[in-house]
Amino acid sequence: MSYMKESTNNFNKSVFHLIKYGCISVACIYCENTYKIQSKTLLYHRGETLFCYECGIDAMAPITEDSILYNMDETDRKEQIKKWHIEGFVDLIDDNEFYYDYEYDNCEEIKEEPTF
Repeated sequence: MSYMKESTNNFNKSVFHLIKYGCISVACIYCENTYKIQSKTLLYHRGETLFCYECGIDAMAPITEDSILYNMDETDRKEQIKKWHIEGFVDLIDDNEFYYDYEYDNCEEIKEEPTF
């Protein structure tokens, strides 16, 4: 997935940008929203990776100088975030076409002795 570099191990980079500029914009790929953060306490993270305080998904892309999103205008940025959302979170294959329910005796456990 092309947004993985943007959305992993990004906490320290975000804090550095926040300290240097006083705020940071962060895009949630799952929510397809951009948030302006002005306090380190609002940068929610697990380990070194940011996660969204709205949806809880760790698909946050901080918009810093090394981000693909940095030099884009608002329209192009929203388009790119939407592409990443589709790439990462929308099923492109209809799994129902290949799904068959074997039923397994109405979900009852089979209690046969194993044969070796």
